[in-house]
Amino acid sequence: MLEILQHCNEEYIPTNEDKSKILQKIQVGGDHLTIERAISAVNAVGDADNPYERLQGLVLKHEDFHCEMNFLQMLFDYLYKSESVGDLGTLYQLKARMNRKDVSEKVNKSYHGCEAFFSTVVDGYVVYAAMEFFGMDSPHSTPSLNTMGPSNIVSQKQKLYDAVEKLVEEYILLKVQPTATLFNDIEQSEIPQRYECRYPECNNQYVHEKRRNNHDVSVHGLHITNHCEGDRSPRDPRNEDGIFNYSHNIVKTGLLFKDFQDAVKEGDGARVEYLWKFMMLLFKVAGKTKYALAAARLHAQLHSLLTPREAHSLRWNRTVSVKGGLGRNIPIDQAMEHSVKNTKDLMYGQGANLSFKIAQTFSRASDDVNSIIKNFDQGNHVRRESSKHKRREDSDIFTVVEIVKEIKAFNGENTP
Repeated sequence: MLEILQHCNEEYIPTNEDKSKILQKIQVGGDHLTIERAISAVNAVGDADNPYERLQGLVLKHEDFHCEMNFLQMLFDYLYKSESVGDLGTLYQLKARMNRKDVSEKVNKSYHGCEAFFSTVVDGYVVYAAMEFFGMDSPHSTPSLNTMGPSNIVSQKQKLYDAVEKLVEEYILLKVQPTATLFNDIEQSEIPQRYECRYPECNNQYVHEKRRNNHDVSVHGLHITNHCEGDRSPRDPRNEDGIFNYSHNIVKTGLLFKDFQDAVKEGDGARVEYLWKFMMLLFKVAGKTKYALAAARLHAQLHSLLTPREAHSLRWNRTVSVKGGLGRNIPIDQAMEHSVKNTKDLMYGQGANLSFKIAQTFSRASDDVNSIIKNFDQGNHVRRESSKHKRREDSDIFTVVEIVKEIKAFNGENTP
């Protein structure tokens, strides 16, 4: 890895003649494993003589496609269980019902199949939530609740926004703790707390409650039961509404996932940064510590480690438009995955004659070769046959809606 970074440093980092000053930093991205090794390589030369030799011209960043894939894998780890095949509305049961054979519990084996399936399920749950909110018996029926009434186009649009906002608050956000209360809790937690000995004539104070309790028992023989400890225990799962909780988790995490996808397609770096914060918390809770640290590192780079100009470049230089058009951006690492696949296809024809020098030549020529092939096909009106099954997504969404309606997913006792 150090040799690769030194090669990138030598070939792509602009410097002055004696290489004592870096004129502009260049971003180097990849998945977490690549960046983790790159960070170790940079640290290995941290005691070099000048910034150029310390590889300070390389800005290491985590890319969005691998983050998206790991986030979906985290959702599958929690929601996709083979033992739930008999439970209506679960991911595994819906997969069997829709005959999605390209869906696997390991997302990296069939990412596009898993992503398309999960998006269809989320759309079905959202449609059902809208049906419940507007009092509709089917997706094609007329709303009977929360109707907007006759009005002009401008006011009708605003009323629709207000209705959707109310729908989100009722079925997705639920009862969220007020912001003022959250800030008060944070301020209280930052105040140093001292635990005083509960023996009348003892003035000892302790930073930790457990040390104070041990002191009370060992020195004074006090055995005081803390009646508040029972409040800290988790709620009995038998008293929970499992169907509602599962449905709510699918909608809440699914919309976050689709929002991240939409931000990438639109090239909205500010929204991508904002959504990384939410995913950081979920990564931490799910035990994916490395990607939680990656999210924390990204925000440290954007807000403290880089200059405003470098942070602006890191925030907005995360996607690429391969085919052009609005809303058709893809993450840079996904475009690189496609380029690597084209290179491997070229090398595959060499068979036993493949060598490092030939592989290096193909790697440098693969993009140009692929561009020539595309231009030739386009000029001769050659259309590539699709290698995927043609699906009617609407029919699958309606299938999800029918099943979710049967179990009354959002009619549980926990619904506000």
